[in-house]
Amino acid sequence: MEEEFFLVDPDDGAVREAASRVLPAAVAAVGGLVSGEFSEYQVEGKTPPCSDGAGLLARIARVRAALSAA
Repeated sequence: MEEEFFLVDPDDGAVREAASRVLPAAVAAVGGLVSGEFSEYQVEGKTPPCSDGAGLLARIARVRAALSAA
């Protein structure tokens, strides 16, 4: 599964060009499960193929947490 995320400023909610600042920390946490997108305003989270819903949800949560922390 893939999800694209817009990067927003936590103070004012405005979309920010921050992918090059966010990705290094996220990659350190989850490796190739995160990558850049078409613009500096977005990043992508992805999971490997999963055989069940519980496994998919756990992987999605891990990727989301890494991106949020970054």
